[in-house]
Amino acid sequence: MSLSYLLWAVGLYLIPMNIRDLYLIPAVGCLFLSICTSPVLAQNEAINWHFGDSIAVSFASGEAVRVSPSSMTTIEGCAAISDAAGNLLFYTNGGGRIPDSSGQNPGIIWNRNNQPMYDMMGTQGGGFSAEQSSIIFPDPANESNYYLFTMEELEFDLGGSVEGQPLGRGLSYFYVDMSLNGGLGGVSLADQRIFVPTYEGLAATARADQQGYWVVAYGENPDELVVVGVDASGVGQPQVQPLDIDEVLGTIKISPDGSTIAAGNSLFEFDNATGEVGELIITFIEHSRITHSFTPDSRFYYSSIDNQTLERRILRYNLEEADILSSLEFIAIIPDPTITGQMQIGPNGNLYVLEIFDTNTSAGLSEIVCPSGLFPTYNRFVLDLSDTDEFFFGLPNYVDAIFQNLGTEDTVFLEPIELSICPGDTINARQVGLNYEWSTEEGSFSIIPPESGTYSVTISTECGVTIDEQIVTVNNVPEAEIRSIILEGDCPGDSLPFYILSSPAPDSVIWFDSIQIDTFEFAPIDGQTITATAFYACGSVELTSQAPIIDIEDIDAQILVVTDTAQLCPGDEVSLRVDGTGFNSVSWFNGEESFGITVASVDSSTTYRVVLNGSCNTSDTLVADLDFSRCPPVCDAEFPDIITPNGDGRNDLFRIFSSCQVEDYQLIVFNRWGQEVFTTSDPNNRGWDGTKNGEPQPMEAYLYVATFRFPLSDEVQQRDGQFTLIR
Repeated sequence: MSLSYLLWAVGLYLIPMNIRDLYLIPAVGCLFLSICTSPVLAQNEAINWHFGDSIAVSFASGEAVRVSPSSMTTIEGCAAISDAAGNLLFYTNGGGRIPDSSGQNPGIIWNRNNQPMYDMMGTQGGGFSAEQSSIIFPDPANESNYYLFTMEELEFDLGGSVEGQPLGRGLSYFYVDMSLNGGLGGVSLADQRIFVPTYEGLAATARADQQGYWVVAYGENPDELVVVGVDASGVGQPQVQPLDIDEVLGTIKISPDGSTIAAGNSLFEFDNATGEVGELIITFIEHSRITHSFTPDSRFYYSSIDNQTLERRILRYNLEEADILSSLEFIAIIPDPTITGQMQIGPNGNLYVLEIFDTNTSAGLSEIVCPSGLFPTYNRFVLDLSDTDEFFFGLPNYVDAIFQNLGTEDTVFLEPIELSICPGDTINARQVGLNYEWSTEEGSFSIIPPESGTYSVTISTECGVTIDEQIVTVNNVPEAEIRSIILEGDCPGDSLPFYILSSPAPDSVIWFDSIQIDTFEFAPIDGQTITATAFYACGSVELTSQAPIIDIEDIDAQILVVTDTAQLCPGDEVSLRVDGTGFNSVSWFNGEESFGITVASVDSSTTYRVVLNGSCNTSDTLVADLDFSRCPPVCDAEFPDIITPNGDGRNDLFRIFSSCQVEDYQLIVFNRWGQEVFTTSDPNNRGWDGTKNGEPQPMEAYLYVATFRFPLSDEVQQRDGQFTLIR
């Protein structure tokens, strides 16, 4: 964008007479910076700024600080990105032109070491004099990698257009893989054309579901915007959306909450769930089309006016008012011959404005502190940028949705605190401000509460109002008494700790024998008188008490068998627990020291003993009484793997072998062809002798299926398998 366009674009809104006639008082600077700004950065992705002619700025300290020079060369558009820890990853001027005698940059992506990661050679990407040449955001499918979108400049054909690009390059994107080049990153997909022609404006915001982004640019016609969705599946198709206005032009800003688009000096509704541009909200006639921004909480919109008749000014509008125009506030005056460049939210929640205070090379970075507060402050030239060699008026372009948690509340309620003071003591407001209004109608930083009660103070600061509530107890020496700590297991003659019980606790204590210590330990004699002096901020008190008498409790306990023992058998799991009083530790037969144990497999030969330890070396031993007399017999059954029916009395028959009489018995034997060769339902049957109808069967493998039930059990068991007949 040319300088002549910049001078045309920063104009004056036709101010209503009742506002224009007001006497303008410049905003007062922050008396205490700690009140107006927070050093905690919510979004480290924007900590490192690279812009203009070799300018690098860090916000790591919470303020804008010049750091080592950048490799950046750009007139306007640029972008930079850092990781979540605030480490710089890469930055770019977004594109450029084919190098010629003018020495213009061809467009570079630089890595964190200020070395070229990728050269666009003047034939790729956007244009570095585009107002918003580039923007960077993480890949929704892999947040370690990044999309870099670029935008063409309006003067793309200055000196001749690039072959094959009669309308310029429009909106394009690159894909940066940070795993390449040893972690310095590299471009794995370059110069992907999205929409042509489009020029100058480029912004992006997070989708409502936080699963992707919307990229917004101007359309081919002056009354259009183009919206492109990006999600885990990649870059979507551009959607051209007509606007209810004849022309939009200038930088595009999207409110951090994604609800509003500022295209130049016109505001439109935006649905960040669908990507649809809604109705025109308002147009600020003759306001700057490049110096504007939303606040982090999306409540206010800042812009500037620049007119040779009236003074240049920074303005603020409240977007929550029904009549936005009537909410106009003057924030600062910009004296001649200064003009303003781009405005951008910083990672500390302040707004930053680039001021060019002549038409050559001098520039400075100014800041708006507490932009959503009651009294926003405009600090001019917090950074002097006059050491640069090139004229520029662009700041890094960010997805401003990352700043939406940095808004400042108008009214802050401090958590109430409780104070205990002496008569005549003062209490102070917990925050320094410009004005104080106590509930006692006093207007000072400190007051003397006349009595106990709740005292509140309204503290007015540059950023808003703080309500501080303090619950105060005005007292003399509190009631106090000597207490001793007797723990379970303490015995007569043991050393006991003695302390003073009071609220608040004493500042110091002197016990008898002039011992000064908070907690005094000694072995008292039963009934001995204990004396102490407790000192407090409001005085002291003499205390006496009688030493306690320690009683020893007898052990009275038993072992409870927790598991149902109606039919307890060896091998069963049993839970045992000691129940009673007079003991404080136990030791079981197996060394366990918990009050309850579980024995996985009991037997009749083990004595399940526990030793109980009580106070003052008392002990007792208990033995668990386990009754196995009602345990039912253990039944089992087997079938042979081999039979040898040769009449020698060993392994002559295939039959069931069981330790118990079985019931509901059935046995079927099959040959390898599946033919039944034997069956019986009599468990007392001698079994199969290897014949069928009196004929010996061949030596081979046979199959069997058997079902049966043991006495006193409802479970029908099934066995199947194979065995071998050998003669």
